[in-house]
Amino acid sequence: MLNALKFDEMNHRFDQVSEAHAKTFKWIFSDEKNEKDFSTGFLFHVSAKLGAGKSTLMKLIINNPHVQDRLQQWAGKSCLPSPTICFLTHVKKSFDGMCRALLYGAIDGRPELTRLLFPSHWKAAWSAPWQASKELIIHHTEVREALKLLVDHSKANETFSFCFFIDGLDELEESTDFQHRHLAETLKEWSRHSSANIKFCVSSREYSTFLHHFQQEQRIRLHDLTKRDMEKYVKDVTRGVRNYGTPEINLDSIVKPLVDSIVDRAQGIFLWVKLVVNDLCNQMENGSRPEDLHLEVDKLPEGINHLFHHFMTSISHGASQKAYQTLDMILRANEWWIMITLLITLLAWNFFEVREKAQPALSSES
Repeated sequence: MLNALKFDEMNHRFDQVSEAHAKTFKWIFSDEKNEKDFSTGFLFHVSAKLGAGKSTLMKLIINNPHVQDRLQQWAGKSCLPSPTICFLTHVKKSFDGMCRALLYGAIDGRPELTRLLFPSHWKAAWSAPWQASKELIIHHTEVREALKLLVDHSKANETFSFCFFIDGLDELEESTDFQHRHLAETLKEWSRHSSANIKFCVSSREYSTFLHHFQQEQRIRLHDLTKRDMEKYVKDVTRGVRNYGTPEINLDSIVKPLVDSIVDRAQGIFLWVKLVVNDLCNQMENGSRPEDLHLEVDKLPEGINHLFHHFMTSISHGASQKAYQTLDMILRANEWWIMITLLITLLAWNFFEVREKAQPALSSES
């Protein structure tokens, strides 16, 4: 049954999401309000601008022992299998794919549910055990019916609870008969109908549909709360390339305005910070000092799309062909981890262009 529900990309996105920087996102576990919201509501919503780090936060939440303890307190005496996480990418961008991932997690945690959720397949397997090895095909209508049965059983039987993490609701591919608002309404209805024995922790971009349907009191707007995390990230990463013979206490006083400028211009978008810091570190390793980089930061446009355009236009004509080949791959990329890797590759083209231009001048001076 699990093999019939499973598909190749089921855990692929989870494995590829970057680990959180050592000091980032710790506030979600130390803030009492966030703890209360997470442990009491039936649907907890993480909203963020593109590139703000919501997938990284979701991975951190599901792996945190403190969250596991809070979930067990919520479940009480009922059995709580390990939380299931679903990334809406590739096959799972469809509603059917999402349902399959959720059912896989439920049955993997409670195998005895197979008989309840797929009674016809269970009966066929018992009546003809010699065909048990035969490839099983589960149609999308059966998948939706099985989830409905899971919700109904959760309401009638309080011996178990489930927590499902769904990352990237906005990535669901809409159709004429199923759109984002239907997804939001369905998740709310499932949890309500289960008498709150099923909890959802979901994330999405700042789409009005999700902001309207999910309660504000049960939401974290990530890009509004990550300033401290960004400051820590920039300081820690740039500290690794600072080697100018300047006492650290004085160097920190020089770097602080640079850090403040980066964080202010990022507007809560962690991807913007990572791309800019990567470029600045390359320049620092090439001899630029922190105080010389303020003008560079001030020139950078706000927003991911504008930043991307800036780096594209700064590449010389000689390297433009390779850069546009990289651009084509970025536009075709289906996953953000691939897109980020290619963006950093694009930054590398810009860096080596600058370095090659600077090399003759350095040689003539020597």
